[in-house]
Amino acid sequence: MAKKAIDKKSKEKDVKKLDSGKRLEMSDLSLIWNIVGILVGLAIAYHHTWYLYIQHENEMWFTNIEQVEREISFRTESGLYYSYFKQYVEAPDFTTAMHRYTRDNKTEFPNEVNILERFNIYQEFFLGVIYRIIKPKLIPIIWYTYQVFNLQMIYSLSLYATAWMLSGSWVTALPAPVFFTLARFDMTRVEFTVPLRESFALPFWALQLAILTKYFKSSTYHNAKYTAGLCFASFCFAICWQFNQFVFLLQACALYGAAALDLVPTKKVKVVYLALIFSLVMTYIFQFFNTMTPRSLVASFIPAAWIMLSFRLRKSKDGPIVSFIKLIIEIVLTIGLAAILQMGVKSAIAVEPDEHIFKFLLAKFELAETDDFDAKLYLCNGAFNFLPKDTFPRLATQGFLPAWIAVLVVGLLALLYHQFQIWSMDENGKPGRGPFSDRPEIGYHLIHSFVFFLLALSTMRMKYLWSPHAASMICLGEGPTVVFLTHRGTQDVWAKLRWRYGRFFITAALLIGAYVQNIEDYTKQTTKELEFYDPDTVELMKWGAKQPKDTVFSGSMQLNAGVRLSTWRALTNHPHYEDKRLRETTFDVYQIYGHRTPEEVLERLGKYGTTHILVENSICYQGGSKGDNCATPDLIDLANDHLQLIILTDHIKADRKTPKAGLPERFCNEMRQNPSYSKYFQLVLENKTFRVYKLVNNSKYDLKKAERQKLIDYYY
Repeated sequence: MAKKAIDKKSKEKDVKKLDSGKRLEMSDLSLIWNIVGILVGLAIAYHHTWYLYIQHENEMWFTNIEQVEREISFRTESGLYYSYFKQYVEAPDFTTAMHRYTRDNKTEFPNEVNILERFNIYQEFFLGVIYRIIKPKLIPIIWYTYQVFNLQMIYSLSLYATAWMLSGSWVTALPAPVFFTLARFDMTRVEFTVPLRESFALPFWALQLAILTKYFKSSTYHNAKYTAGLCFASFCFAICWQFNQFVFLLQACALYGAAALDLVPTKKVKVVYLALIFSLVMTYIFQFFNTMTPRSLVASFIPAAWIMLSFRLRKSKDGPIVSFIKLIIEIVLTIGLAAILQMGVKSAIAVEPDEHIFKFLLAKFELAETDDFDAKLYLCNGAFNFLPKDTFPRLATQGFLPAWIAVLVVGLLALLYHQFQIWSMDENGKPGRGPFSDRPEIGYHLIHSFVFFLLALSTMRMKYLWSPHAASMICLGEGPTVVFLTHRGTQDVWAKLRWRYGRFFITAALLIGAYVQNIEDYTKQTTKELEFYDPDTVELMKWGAKQPKDTVFSGSMQLNAGVRLSTWRALTNHPHYEDKRLRETTFDVYQIYGHRTPEEVLERLGKYGTTHILVENSICYQGGSKGDNCATPDLIDLANDHLQLIILTDHIKADRKTPKAGLPERFCNEMRQNPSYSKYFQLVLENKTFRVYKLVNNSKYDLKKAERQKLIDYYY
């Protein structure tokens, strides 16, 4: 008997050793498999960066054209932002560079502004510091461009990581970075607008979502590494983009919904709220206490949401109907409290830098009509229009849109079922459990995706916040953690269906579909050879760089950004349109495209010390050419009330075209034809695209002549 007992114990030890060996072997295989997944993600991210580079190079021959052509290829506000990197690199030392940043009188002459306060240019400052430390062999503009492209690797890897965590397998996560690269037209525009703020901000936004996913997926509530990661990514996003407040507001709403619906523990949502508050406070400090941050809606919403989540009305035994009613009451109270806080903040900070945004929104959604010049500029800007209808067919043919819709519809149905379950009592009198009880990160991402889809529908520019995240969401439809099969009791069905094999088939189908739909365009983008060509603008910039150092240019916002970058001369206005004083200046400058007399134009421009007017023929001659009143001369005429109403039927039509009687001729056109205008405006440069006039005999109107000396003192 003793021998048999010994033999039994020996066999049990052998079995345990065997099981331990198998577990160790499986662990090793899992580790190797995960390493392979990481390497695949790195390879795809590297390819994405290379693809951006090759598109940019093939489109412009960027590394071979002359310097001024490279600079003017950064159109509109892109040129303005890059100019601050160039400014730092060319400064003799750090002290001078900071002096020029904080006491700049060339960007909005004659006003002196703190560039670090007004603009989100810390990325240019940071890259400038690195460039001067490492002293790379590449010239600054090419090195800068490459760093922006390299940053997109973080974007691709973050989307891949999010999809991996949501789907449970790196194989099923592959469509996320692949679609991000191939469907680039709807995912990113970095290759064409390199220095735009979103090019820097969105990689950190994707990183924040990846960290948030891991945090919600974990069982821990308080973990320093997650909190630090969320704070870091949120701050980097906020400091890089002036639209951070609107994005954070939508994320705060999505987080509030996830907590109010008991999808994500309230404690975790509050940790994310702390990260958002931290990033806003740090942005406020780094931007020298810019009032845009405390006046933002998100700064009022987060405290209101925090309070309401801390004092919930719903109890565990309320039942579905009572719980739903209390949820509606909580939402109304949260919005009301946020509105009260917002009114209090705006009363305390009596500044109105963003009133044009509300005018724009009211007009956009046809809640009010406006002839306001600032609001009209946004309404006529295609980037702020509704999402174009051709977006959906394009994404549908690639298989992207159907996959996302399927995940969203099934996920929202599962969300309804989840709420019914947790608002009901089980047979033991305890609250039930829903499909998302064990997968809160999926519940949050469903709400997040839906909210940002609504944003994309309303504003075309914001589709770049929705579509890359949607690429990560479609991976839910393939993985073993697909939302409607995560609830207890269905996992056995899941195993019987052996979906773990079918998911690879779906992944392969999506990848093959993306390849077939995009291979022709991909080949074209990687093989075409074009060259940047804009001789008229090159001529203007070379001429401008030779002008006296106290020259002050007034012109369109888009052109002036390039003028600052390439000529290094002072401007009166520029494309960063978030400051009320600048908007008033721009309106005065744009009177050159309105029905104004020479004396009226001189009086307006004299307030800003203008020495030269830049006239663009494409703007001057477009007045009245569009039926939607979106030509710049039409916008000026509307704001000046210079257009008469046309009565087509028994009531007045709002789309006015005919100028009122008795007005002067359009200034920009008349100054070319009328010799009497040369008394004040001397033509000094003309080509097919531009006309430049020097202001002469204007001592009566030149109010800032003495201040132009400061331009020389500060910069030369």
